[in-house]
Amino acid sequence: MKLRHRSRILLLLLLLLPLAVLALSRHLLRVKAQAWPANPLSLSAVSDVPQPEHHLRARILHPRFAHQNSSTHASYIPNFILRTWKSSERHVFAPQNCSASSSRVCEWFHSWESLNPTHVQILFDDADSMRFVRGFFSQSVVSAYLKLPRAVMRADLVRYLMLYWFGGIYTDMDTLCVKPIWMWMKAVGRVEGWEGVGVVVGVENARGNKDNINQWTIASAAFHPLLAIAITRVVDTIHSANESELLDPAKLLYITGPGIWKPVVHEYLANLGAKVDDVSFLWDGFRMFGDVVILGKTHLSSSNEENPKTLSRHFGTGKMEGGWKQSHDPDVSDYEHYPDVLLESKVFEHQIDTYAHPELVERIELEQRSLTRKIDIPKNIAQVFYSADETLLNGSFAKQRSSWLQKNAGYTYKLFDDEGMANFVKKHGNDAERKAFLRAGLLHQRYALFKFLWLVKVGGVFSDVDTECLHPIDTWRMGDSHVKLVLGIQNQSRTPFPVLAKHTIMAAPNDPLLSSFLKTLVQHMTSMSKKQLRAQLSFKILHNDWFENHVYNYMQKTSKKTSEDLALLFSKLSWESRVFFGHNAVLYGQGMMRPDDLDRKISLTKNFGQLWVGNRTWATDWPDNRDTNET
Repeated sequence: MKLRHRSRILLLLLLLLPLAVLALSRHLLRVKAQAWPANPLSLSAVSDVPQPEHHLRARILHPRFAHQNSSTHASYIPNFILRTWKSSERHVFAPQNCSASSSRVCEWFHSWESLNPTHVQILFDDADSMRFVRGFFSQSVVSAYLKLPRAVMRADLVRYLMLYWFGGIYTDMDTLCVKPIWMWMKAVGRVEGWEGVGVVVGVENARGNKDNINQWTIASAAFHPLLAIAITRVVDTIHSANESELLDPAKLLYITGPGIWKPVVHEYLANLGAKVDDVSFLWDGFRMFGDVVILGKTHLSSSNEENPKTLSRHFGTGKMEGGWKQSHDPDVSDYEHYPDVLLESKVFEHQIDTYAHPELVERIELEQRSLTRKIDIPKNIAQVFYSADETLLNGSFAKQRSSWLQKNAGYTYKLFDDEGMANFVKKHGNDAERKAFLRAGLLHQRYALFKFLWLVKVGGVFSDVDTECLHPIDTWRMGDSHVKLVLGIQNQSRTPFPVLAKHTIMAAPNDPLLSSFLKTLVQHMTSMSKKQLRAQLSFKILHNDWFENHVYNYMQKTSKKTSEDLALLFSKLSWESRVFFGHNAVLYGQGMMRPDDLDRKISLTKNFGQLWVGNRTWATDWPDNRDTNET
């Protein structure tokens, strides 16, 4: 009996020994974390010992998401502008709702909206942030977030989490966008633009021994390892701090703010080979290490509002009356009830598989799929001349043709004449399209039908021979790979709707707008006799009135705007702007497709108006008639 009793005791001790070791290790960790180090920046964190990115993901994300394949998200910086504010209601930024005290915030908000029409602003209030943190991240992250006693600290952490999950550009509400985001990289001298860029940070203060890095404007691809390291560093720091340290205003910047962000960035860059001199005294331009770009102070932190190199400005409202730097008291209501809220969060975690904010997840995944979906616009260029012999293109026509060849290596160039157009229609057109082409007795009628048939059946860029290519076609979509149709404005001064440029159109095959116009055009042409076509279907009606009416009706239908809404939109449109409509179409301002001079460095094409003259026949000696048996 004694032997059996001793065996049971020994077995019980063996079972309790691992628990005792675990409890002792946790106690030692808590003791070690009690004292704040003399230099807050020397806080040890996960990034001190390089860890695989998937390991950091497991620490950061909720178990539901921790092991998903990151390749399902964008590997580049998507078109999201990420914000946190006291209200997520956009109507508060409407002019009629902006008081004198809030007018600047409204101006700042709309600067990002108006200059970046292809970006989606995701605006979180405190409740949204709480749902986002609890619904998508690990219990360690949730617990750290709930321990923070001040809204500004939670906003710091949430910006890193939003960048990590969504990707995009985070910017504070007290920043003004000065240049469209798509121009930023080329504006600082990076000729490749945004291609290959995974993170963008800006210098706050250019000084020796590593420049300060601002955290009011940061761009990042989703799931970037730099953000993973930053999040784990912040979370570890929060858990290692005691209550008095979390409440100390002097330590705030070093727990969640720039004081912890700067060393993370510099350590990451050092691992990529950056030297101290490489990241010091950077006032202008950029430096790039791996896929991380650092912008000089001039670009994101300029105090000179007239500096032409400024991309965005930060106004630092934290120092103003009511700003976070003027208040030293906790301003988060659930901070005092942290244990209860944390318990509630644990209960919430068990419900995550049936909740997880499905509407938010679905909306964001749809946006990301639309941004990453590959839309293939074929690398084709088509032009029409009185002869398919390219050697007969002389003078300015030869120069303009060469601009397309020189700037678009890898593109297939095809020059059609009247016979070539007829052969194409015969091969690719249906019975109605072939009948309409044969019935068209005037050259401009055949030209128009062929142009739209080629764009619908083949796709690529169709351009008049009196048009010069100013930028490579591959840059025309400006990083928006979902764009499937590119149109331009020829005369923006006409009201209420501008004159559209017909000299150059870029489209993927079977574009819905062009397909529907081609169908309408064929129906009209086949319903008229050859004689009626000659007498009634003038150049202006066919090339201007019909096409423009079709485009503007399509814009109204797909955007659900009235004609008055569109007229107001065009009245405020700058020459360098662009308007997105439908699901994948863009309309560029006059300065982009039909500039009045060649000094506009962002113009894509320039049309010289040499092709169609006077009575709308060719300027060259090409008879504007055609003998057919069609009546």
